Amino acid sequence: MKIIKGGTYTPGRRHYKFIQKYLLCKQNNLLKHLVFNVTKGVGRSKSTGHITIGNKGGGCKKLYRQLKFFNKPTLGVLLFTFYDPNRSSFVSLFFDFLTFKFSYVLTQKSLYAGSILGCTINKMFYKVGFRSRLKNHPNGAICSAVASGFFKTPQYALAAGTFCQLLQRDDEFCKVRLPSNQVITVSAYCFSTLGVVSNIYHNLTRMGKAGRNRLKGFRPHVRGIAKNPVDHPHGGRTPGGCDWVTPWGKPFRFRSTSRSKFKKIILVE
Repeated sequence: MKIIKGGTYTPGRRHYKFIQKYLLCKQNNLLKHLVFNVTKGVGRSKSTGHITIGNKGGGCKKLYRQLKFFNKPTLGVLLFTFYDPNRSSFVSLFFDFLTFKFSYVLTQKSLYAGSILGCTINKMFYKVGFRSRLKNHPNGAICSAVASGFFKTPQYALAAGTFCQLLQRDDEFCKVRLPSNQVITVSAYCFSTLGVVSNIYHNLTRMGKAGRNRLKGFRPHVRGIAKNPVDHPHGGRTPGGCDWVTPWGKPFRFRSTSRSKFKKIILVE
C-alpha cells in the first residue's frame, strides 16, 4: 500500500491524495451474516429530535462490521482484507481453527492473506498479530488494541497507523505509552495485540474537494462568531471576551470535562 497523488486535469484532483487499494478484497457475498445495518442518527436525539452533534448529516449508505477482539486461546488464519467505511484502518476476515467460525478482526501492519495469528494467555508467541496479556510482552514491545481493564473491550491504539509501547511491567501493573505520548498505568492482565495498526498512510491522504467529505456524512462547519446571537453564544459583532463554549453554552476548551476524580493518565513532557 502506498499513497498516490491525483492528477491535475480537474480542480478537485489537484490536491487529491489517496491510497491504492488494489490489494484489498472488494466484496464477499458468502458471509453476509457478518455485516448488518445500523440506523444513523445524523447527530440528532432519537427521543426529542434535537441536534446533539452538529455538522453531521447525509452521506452514503454503509454497513457495519462487528470486530472481535480475542481474550481466550485462539488460533486461525486471515483469509481476506477489506476496506471498512466505519473506521480508518482495514479489517480482515479471520477463520478460527478451534471453533470453525468466521469473524472480522483488526488488521495489523505486514499481515496479509494466509497469515497465522491467534491469542494466548500464559505464554506469548512473538509474532505480529498475536494477542496476549501485557505481562507476557517484553519491555519496549510495540502493541495495539490495548484494553483498559481485565477482559474489557480495547480502547487504545485502534486508529490507522497507531500503536502503544510497553515501558514497564511487573506482576500486577504495567505502564504503557499511548499514541498521544501520555503514559497510563493499566493492569498486567489486560490484553493487547503485537504490532502496528494497518493503513499507516491514512494521515497523509487529502480529500481534494468538499464533495468527498459530504459523501462521508460531514456537513459544513460555521464558526460561532459568524452566527447571530440567537443561534450561538459567540454570535454578534464581537466575541465579548468570554471563553469558548458550545452552541449550548458549555465550555469545551482549556478545562477538564471529565467527572473522574482519579486520573490514570500522566503527561510526559
